Amino acid sequence: MKNKSKLFLIGIIIAAVGVVALIAALAGGESGRDALVGAVMILVVGLVLGVIGFFKKPAPKKQPAPAKAEIPDLEGGADDDEEASAPSKYKYSRPKMYSKNAVTEFRANHPAYIALGLATTGTDYDGDKIVDIALLRVENGAVVKQFRTFVNPGMPIPPAASAANGITAADVSGAPSFAEIAPAVLGFAGDLPIVANYATFNACFMKRALADFAAHHDYIDVVKMATHKAPELPDIKLQTVASRFGVECKYPRNALDNAVTAHALFEKLCVEYLK
Repeated sequence: MKNKSKLFLIGIIIAAVGVVALIAALAGGESGRDALVGAVMILVVGLVLGVIGFFKKPAPKKQPAPAKAEIPDLEGGADDDEEASAPSKYKYSRPKMYSKNAVTEFRANHPAYIALGLATTGTDYDGDKIVDIALLRVENGAVVKQFRTFVNPGMPIPPAASAANGITAADVSGAPSFAEIAPAVLGFAGDLPIVANYATFNACFMKRALADFAAHHDYIDVVKMATHKAPELPDIKLQTVASRFGVECKYPRNALDNAVTAHALFEKLCVEYLK
């Protein structure tokens, strides 16, 4: 009954009123003739409405519009305390850079570092691959040299990845594999510490692609530094973090864009921590 339309229920009620009126008119004899006609009309109207309502399908309930899918930030997301969020086989070293003393010590001991940027086919450390890599050698706060190349992942680049990093199959079709560029990457980075927007994301992909790389480097997580300095940040998206500290952040972002943002944001945060 609860699935019938409102019209059906209204018809039943009117018909019931008509039946009551009809019984009263019949009880009135000759004097109730006019009332009898009215009662019959009420009953007929009620029955007609009831029949129409019975066969009428109830209006479907409006379904809420599906939320618009957000293209994922394929350079990862800030992880939890230290490197605990990395799978055990991808463990890496990440110094705590959340105080004035830590930043002062880092500056004194490391006048040079590498700002790393990656673009990948997705965020699965085991299944996805690097399609673009950029390394900036920074000395005394300034970029002095860079290494950047597309990488052929040997697998399709999903549309969501292309939307996030702007890289398509055409960009990597003639690019070298990661194994081919590995010696150049190792030679360029040396044993310098790595500064990246999201340490776990970058470290895990680099360790999978090049085990020796992660083994020889400390990773400085720029977004983690930012969230410690500005805990009021509403989220940990790179655009949000960069905007909070007045750093330009492009979207879509390829590996070079990520490396440039990591360098600029790290330098700005060092100034903030050293105040």
